[in-house]
Amino acid sequence: MSSKAISICILTYNRKNKLEKTIESVLRQKYTPDEIVINDDYSKDGTRKIGKKYEREYDIIRYERNSTNVGYAENNNKAIKRARGQYVGIVHDGDILKNNLVGEWVSKLERYDSVALVFQGYYGRGCPEGCTHGYPSRVDGERLVSEILSRWDCPIFGVVALRKKFVSNTGRFDSSYPWRADVDMWARLLNKYDAAYIDKPMIKYDEREEDHDLRGINWEAETNLIEMRKKNILELIGDKQTRQKLLKEFKKEKFVRIAKNIAICIKNGELEKALEGTKKLYYFLGE
Repeated sequence: MSSKAISICILTYNRKNKLEKTIESVLRQKYTPDEIVINDDYSKDGTRKIGKKYEREYDIIRYERNSTNVGYAENNNKAIKRARGQYVGIVHDGDILKNNLVGEWVSKLERYDSVALVFQGYYGRGCPEGCTHGYPSRVDGERLVSEILSRWDCPIFGVVALRKKFVSNTGRFDSSYPWRADVDMWARLLNKYDAAYIDKPMIKYDEREEDHDLRGINWEAETNLIEMRKKNILELIGDKQTRQKLLKEFKKEKFVRIAKNIAICIKNGELEKALEGTKKLYYFLGE
């Protein structure tokens, strides 16, 4: 395998019915990846059978199964460690790649030496006609960090291409943020390096199942997001004036967001969740 090879790592957990369409979309790429690594986080639904089948049929496919369920952050870490390429594409089960995405990823990473990650426009997640952000081809990392830390959503989803060396220099996905480890990683990575952007929809994200943990209000995920954003403002924003401005906005927006989510829970008849949110509100008021 060449030093600039690209490994496509597919993260999967208990989604055997959606895994195959993702594998097939990677196999259809015009730019053939040097390897495809299926990273199974100890699924119990027959995912192993599918992974082993593809491993037997395609020389470029490896199936790797964690010995226990380690969660989203650590599965990312294991996938990157297993990848043999200098570039690593992170893909999730159920997502479908346009057939030129891998080639676009490699092109951006080879064009810009300062780039740590490449992201792109997408279909799905409430955007059936396709969504783009209008960023330039190369995006200043510090600019993106400030943007990420000044809003509750993140313009970069979990499907990206990474320069493995820069990830190693930055550190691991933080497993103390089980729900928002990717957002935390992007902020830390872009505090040191730049990003590249493909300004067109290149992937169709799978819609989350009705019982998915991040569908609806998840107070643990909300707590992760609040704690992560505050920590990174304090640690990553070097300019004192900018840091104070972001902290002031964050403090105000934090309570507004919690209050709005409590109202959503009440409207949906989820009174236990509303009570849980009220406890979170009082907890953060005491900070």
